[in-house]
Amino acid sequence: MARAYIEESLNLREGVYFTSQGGNRSKLPEKLVLEEEKTQQNNTVLSFRQYYEGIKVWDSGLVLQFDPNDQLSMASNSLADNLKEKVKPISKEIRRKPEKQITREKLIEWFDLKRNALRLKALKIDYDFEKLQIKVNRVEPVIYEFEKERRQHLHPGEDKQKTQLFSGLPELRLPEVDKSIKDGDILAGLEIHFSTKMPRLAANWRAIVDPETGSVLYVRLLADHLNGFVFDNDPLSETGDASITPVSGAAVLNAVRTPRPLPGLTITGSPQALSGNYVYLDDLYFPAIAAPTTPGSDFNYDADTDDFSAVNAYYHSDGVFRMVEEMGFDMSTYFNGTLFPVPVDHRGFFGCVNACAPGNALGNGSGGFSYGLVSASGPVGIAACRRIVLHEFGHAVLWDNVWSPNLGFAHSVGDSLAAVLSDPKSKAPDRFLTFPWLTASNPGIDRRHDRDVTAGWAFNGSNDDGGYGAEQILATAHFRLYRSLGGDAEAYCERDFASRYTAFLILKSVSFLTPLFNPASSEDWEKVMESADFSTKEFEGHPGRLTHKVIRWAFEKQGSFHPVSTPLPITSEGPAPSIDIYINDGRDGAYPYSEDVYRSDEIWNRNSPDGGAAHQKPKIGQENYAYVTIRNRGTKSVKYTLVNGYHLGSCCCEDSAVGDKLWPNDFKPMTTSIWQTGPIVSGGYAIAGPFKWTPRTEDDVLVFTCTTKGDQANEEYLTPEEQVVLRHIAPFDNNMAVRALCSNKPC
Repeated sequence: MARAYIEESLNLREGVYFTSQGGNRSKLPEKLVLEEEKTQQNNTVLSFRQYYEGIKVWDSGLVLQFDPNDQLSMASNSLADNLKEKVKPISKEIRRKPEKQITREKLIEWFDLKRNALRLKALKIDYDFEKLQIKVNRVEPVIYEFEKERRQHLHPGEDKQKTQLFSGLPELRLPEVDKSIKDGDILAGLEIHFSTKMPRLAANWRAIVDPETGSVLYVRLLADHLNGFVFDNDPLSETGDASITPVSGAAVLNAVRTPRPLPGLTITGSPQALSGNYVYLDDLYFPAIAAPTTPGSDFNYDADTDDFSAVNAYYHSDGVFRMVEEMGFDMSTYFNGTLFPVPVDHRGFFGCVNACAPGNALGNGSGGFSYGLVSASGPVGIAACRRIVLHEFGHAVLWDNVWSPNLGFAHSVGDSLAAVLSDPKSKAPDRFLTFPWLTASNPGIDRRHDRDVTAGWAFNGSNDDGGYGAEQILATAHFRLYRSLGGDAEAYCERDFASRYTAFLILKSVSFLTPLFNPASSEDWEKVMESADFSTKEFEGHPGRLTHKVIRWAFEKQGSFHPVSTPLPITSEGPAPSIDIYINDGRDGAYPYSEDVYRSDEIWNRNSPDGGAAHQKPKIGQENYAYVTIRNRGTKSVKYTLVNGYHLGSCCCEDSAVGDKLWPNDFKPMTTSIWQTGPIVSGGYAIAGPFKWTPRTEDDVLVFTCTTKGDQANEEYLTPEEQVVLRHIAPFDNNMAVRALCSNKPC
């Protein structure tokens, strides 16, 4: 299938072979084994794992993405080179039933679990070591490059933002590795998935151990958390009233409640539990507070109670999974590592201002959610805020697709989902605070999604720490995309469309990732998002393939795409694409939202083909001559552009606004329908025309599109049977511009 591309384009060396799942891996020194094939939204992703002498190589392989036409649309090569020269000799013990080598006693010794268990006394948890349960879930050999700084795998930047309000997840105090192991050594070890459990404390772990020396090379708690950043549809977002706080009392807080159906409940009769097909409530973590049941009536509780938190925990946690299903994703493949329903603890996390989204026992799917409190001084549970649930859900989707709670270059997509999906209806005074009610209760927490590149908030800027700082930078880029697609519109329906489509693109992009391809940079992620848009035929009645240019611009504005030679840290916006022609609609080729982009003054009419630069009112029923200026904001010159001209052929004011007209159905080509310009240098322009056309009314609408090699107009991505309202194509494509000739501006 793609063998020729793989060998020729990626320059694979001799000795690398391909085999299907289950193929013999032991006879050849190196192989690429098909580990996963997943299809989502008619796109197929093939993930090939690299093996060396029959042992998988950690995070190494090849990932190929094919579009609905089976054309290769993206490839990621993370193959390790020259393993024969680099890998230390592999002991026979590695190959001999590795699961037999792992005992409770060895795990206690290697991870110093007895000393680590004593640390739980500070949390007032029963730390009797004899009660510690240890379960080995899976063991297999792995080729791994030891990196000292990566050993405990704390995500960059996470330890910088803890205050007295926060309690981090457990981490292990590890013995030093054996002196024979140096930073950068590549050796065969055992990858171990194991679980530890004590009363009110359960955790899943992934680790790599050198069995010969007992050295722990890598360990990762299969969970991730948000340090006190919470709430969506909370009282501040719902009402805009900053006087309502988590300690306002039941009478005030109850007025903000809304009765909602609880979807998916498994009907058990009396008493009815909060348990459904996607989530169920369970008491997993300290403190020990059981979920409520009801004899069959509504789950109706005061807002300052744990029971109210429990209902929110079920409703919002179930809702995020249900949202993915409603967007058309195949749940069995998107969450192929998750066993539904997942457990949810509505009052866990040791009673702290926090929440977490642990992985499952194997680290390849969601292990549910645990929620603490909104405020250290108040009783309201953090699960009552959908914003925090969305943040944690950002980890849950990553668990299934990259087997980690984090992106390769940022903490997660959780802040982005919280910001984008919460904004359309929010009344919060500051729309750019990602968790406004939490910030109001804890002023030191100021997670934002309007971060300024000149203040260090660019990708590769001084605040790009790979963790929470990077997540705010990413959320700023995603929120800019949402605003440009309609998030700044006056009409709620436009904000809602922009919100859901942006979230859909984020979720679909995650589905294209694999454990072998977890983007290491914003540019890598942006390419995946463009691919997600390109490969979407239709989303909730709207054609896809029309927003990829806005995606690129949103990341450009946040400092992406600088040449690798650019001095760090980045403090400026990124460069324009190398090829980027445009017709100015008042935004200079950029994509900030505007309610009216349909009056481009670089499109004009003349009554004769005299090349004049001033607009003249068209003469009805006679030949007129239209002109348009084509500009180049790209960093390279273009040899030519092809320009197409259209007009409405009727009065734009007779039934609806210009943006509501259907493209291309409501428009017809001009008599002169196409024009070719000569070369246009970077920063230069050319004038196309005259285009002959005959208006039927002086309130006609002129539309021009332009195309050059490397920068096509979006109209070319529509199939003949597709149509789209003008406001969902023209504002998203600087290759397209409109001039409405209406005398009355509202049109």
